[in-house]
Amino acid sequence: MKAKTFFVLSLVFAFSSAFCGNVNKKTAEIVAKNCYFQQMNLFEAPVDYNNIEIESTTLKEQNGTPIMYVVEFVGGGYVLVSAQES
Repeated sequence: MKAKTFFVLSLVFAFSSAFCGNVNKKTAEIVAKNCYFQQMNLFEAPVDYNNIEIESTTLKEQNGTPIMYVVEFVGGGYVLVSAQES
């Protein structure tokens, strides 16, 4: 019974990872801006969401595979966003 359960779970994980997609730049920037907004309002001075400006967004790759986006903000700070959907 345990072997059968292990086999089924192994198949589920194998197939679920096979359907992972890439995150596009625009989505990564939205995620980063939301995270930055939340953290600034929790730990720093309150910030207006519409005043947050992205300075640059860089895609980091390893062996040609997108790994993460580095989103840097005007005035300091950055957020790392995975380039892979799970």
